[in-house]
Amino acid sequence: MTRKRKIHIYNSTTAQMHHAAGICSQQVEKFVDYLHSFDPVLKPHEVILLAASVFNELPDAFRNDPEMLSTLKAASHRLKTNLRGNATNSN
Repeated sequence: MTRKRKIHIYNSTTAQMHHAAGICSQQVEKFVDYLHSFDPVLKPHEVILLAASVFNELPDAFRNDPEMLSTLKAASHRLKTNLRGNATNSN
């Protein structure tokens, strides 16, 4: 069985990882703002903790919902296809 490497977002030195981490950070910020809209009384650090809790529950949510898992797999496939197609076109 192949062992998967853990991805270390903040310890990477490649430009690709920095770019990807920046995009991820922007999306997390949007998600935190979205969560805050449900309960505007929460303090900023509380909303971030709520987001962390949601992220922690996501793997089980995907495992327990075949439709969500299928959507995730399709998104992964599209991403790989688009990135690899762009890399081929730039050569």
